[in-house]
Amino acid sequence: LFDDAMISMRYAWNFAHGNGLVWNIGERVEGYTNLLMTLLMSLAALVFDKRYAVLVIQLTGVFFMLGTAFFALKIFELIRSKEKVFMRYLLFTVVLLYYPLNYWSLLGMETGLLAFLLSAGVLCSLLYVEKLEARYLWFMSISFGLCYLTRNDSLLFAVLAFLYLTQTLKNGRRFIYAFFAAGFIYGLFVIGQTVFRYAYYGEMLPNTY
Repeated sequence: LFDDAMISMRYAWNFAHGNGLVWNIGERVEGYTNLLMTLLMSLAALVFDKRYAVLVIQLTGVFFMLGTAFFALKIFELIRSKEKVFMRYLLFTVVLLYYPLNYWSLLGMETGLLAFLLSAGVLCSLLYVEKLEARYLWFMSISFGLCYLTRNDSLLFAVLAFLYLTQTLKNGRRFIYAFFAAGFIYGLFVIGQTVFRYAYYGEMLPNTY
């Protein structure tokens, strides 16, 4: 794996073996910026030895790439529903051939996971505006919440998505309540990690900041 990914793997290994979410045992310093990816790595570290845990993370990157391409295809179909089938397959292939996504995902970085969750959130936001079904709103807020746990700077994308959803507020009070409820759900992820960070590491921001 890439060296930054191996930093996360060390945290994951210590956490999986009961030594805490730390780089050095007994020293609580938050040296990662990808909590959710680190927790996923800890699952692999719990089940497999170091060599095969790394392989599992690489294979997980393949899954995230395929999932991102699938969501991108669904977004394309939603926006350009009359486009030829050939264009849909071309888009799916182009996403998979995008080198930065390939490189970072297969080397264990959180890039693949973040792209997967972001594309899921964008798709759900588009579906909610079109169908006005609450389930898409909840899925969207959870997807972007998981994005925040993956990388805190994904907050920007969540803000843009919620701004996009403001057009649904004109449909009545029920949609206003739903909008703020979704914002509250997303806020729980932000507040939750901040509280955990302060309680566990004694800092409001990670050491890498």
